Amino acid sequence: MGKRIYANAVVYEHPKSLADLMGPAVGTFELPRTLYWGPESTVDLADPVDVQRMYQAVVRIGTAAEQTRWLNGRVLIGVWSNLVLPRRCAGEWESRFPELRATSNP
Repeated sequence: MGKRIYANAVVYEHPKSLADLMGPAVGTFELPRTLYWGPESTVDLADPVDVQRMYQAVVRIGTAAEQTRWLNGRVLIGVWSNLVLPRRCAGEWESRFPELRATSNP
């Protein structure tokens, strides 16, 4: 039996469409600790670092329902090229949503 690699076993969920991502685009709110366990659970969408951390976490570990609730499609497209995600996760999202691939760095 071959060696199992954890990174290859992780399942990444996705919404059906970026238009389904109707989460907040402005404001301050608390994310559940199951999604965002950073030093602060409060996210301020006026703070680019908060946005990056939140979006990385929700894209990577959120269910499709959580992604729909917390992510905003326009914001996601705007920050996509700044997100640090596992290669396979980013690849799956970009395959499903080519508009994200168009914003990625070469």
